[in-house]
Amino acid sequence: MSTLQDEPSVPDACPLCDTLLRRSDVDTYNEFGICSNCDMSFRQPMMKAWKDGWRPSQKEIENKRLLLRKEPFFYNKNII
Repeated sequence: MSTLQDEPSVPDACPLCDTLLRRSDVDTYNEFGICSNCDMSFRQPMMKAWKDGWRPSQKEIENKRLLLRKEPFFYNKNII
């Protein structure tokens, strides 16, 4: 019998961009360890480099966060 303790834990925020994860991010997080926005913005365009260990710079992440703040329902876990 499965219990909630057996389920993999999903954090409140994306480990890469620090934005709150939505229900729609759970599958992407479970597969790649990031939210769907980071997947589309960083992993997918650089798939080979991502597999080789590349990650965006802090400046690239901040630029993406600035764009996200212009969209409705953007939440940063540090301001709630």
